[in-house]
Amino acid sequence: MGAGLTAGRERFGLRRALVVVQVAVSLVLVAGALLFTRSLNKLLTVDSGFRQEGILMMQVGVGRLNLTPERRHLFQGRRC
Repeated sequence: MGAGLTAGRERFGLRRALVVVQVAVSLVLVAGALLFTRSLNKLLTVDSGFRQEGILMMQVGVGRLNLTPERRHLFQGRRC
């Protein structure tokens, strides 16, 4: 009868330790999420340092230039 009580106490101690670890990990994750949200908010509101007005965008056709495949890939897939 005494051995059954000891096993029950050990299981209860392990369960309690796992709950404590789970709560600690949850608190770390919540704190990390809050810090990430705060950093992301600051990044979105900071001045990026370049002007967005007065920018000229154009498309250039390079099909007639007879470029080698090594150089042609530099101009492919650059659409905005």
